[in-house]
Amino acid sequence: MNVSRVRPTLKVPPRTRLAARKRLLVRVDLAQVPTIACVNQATVPLGVDFKRLVAALHKFNAECFAPVWGTHANLVVAEKLIPGAWGMVFLDNPDVAGVQGYHDLTPDGHPLAKVFVKTILSQNEKVSVTACHELCEMLVDPWTNLCAAGPDSEMIYAYETADPVEEQEFLLDKIAMSNFVYPAWFEGYHKPRSTPFDYLGSITRPFQILKGGFMPVLVKGKWTQIYGSAQKAKRFAREDRRGRRVAARRTQASGKSAVPSHV
Repeated sequence: MNVSRVRPTLKVPPRTRLAARKRLLVRVDLAQVPTIACVNQATVPLGVDFKRLVAALHKFNAECFAPVWGTHANLVVAEKLIPGAWGMVFLDNPDVAGVQGYHDLTPDGHPLAKVFVKTILSQNEKVSVTACHELCEMLVDPWTNLCAAGPDSEMIYAYETADPVEEQEFLLDKIAMSNFVYPAWFEGYHKPRSTPFDYLGSITRPFQILKGGFMPVLVKGKWTQIYGSAQKAKRFAREDRRGRRVAARRTQASGKSAVPSHV
């Protein structure tokens, strides 16, 4: 896989190493299973019972996503964000018009996904699919800083696991979930049809983008998008995606720091 993560090395005396590790895991996300607090602040129906949705998202990760990506997590229903936990918050409207969902930080600096219910429903989309899409991308790349070299040496692909197959879905416990790509999608040495590249089996080769999909890419030092079809490019252009993950990558490239959410 064309990706690496650098983890800090702790220099702790042997007799205090275990205690220090326990204290560390309370404060930072270092190789542990995160808790994701799911909070519903929307005033309109989601189209599915909230507790059933959270249970389905947890099952989706446990049975479909984590076996492939190793992203074990505990999704729980909560009345508010939990200190030290990741978050997924369902809200009525975004602070950026037209956005269905995007990623942010909790007040204490942990990954946070926002899902905007009224916007999703107004576009005749499913809240569960958007929530699943955001969950996939937050689990694999919580800090929006992972990338892979593509088949074109001048193009770097963001580690977004749902964008290439956006607009594809399947049912889990009668609740719609998002399709997603496998790690092999980012590994250009695979021959076409030699291995699974996505959950639904729609993709036949690395770096393929379906007609309804797109992908953030870094070209000559600038983040942009490529699309699976001209129709997708037109639909994308009508949306205001300033709050999406590609915007976060542009912020990082500019050297600016992310600001925790007020939620």
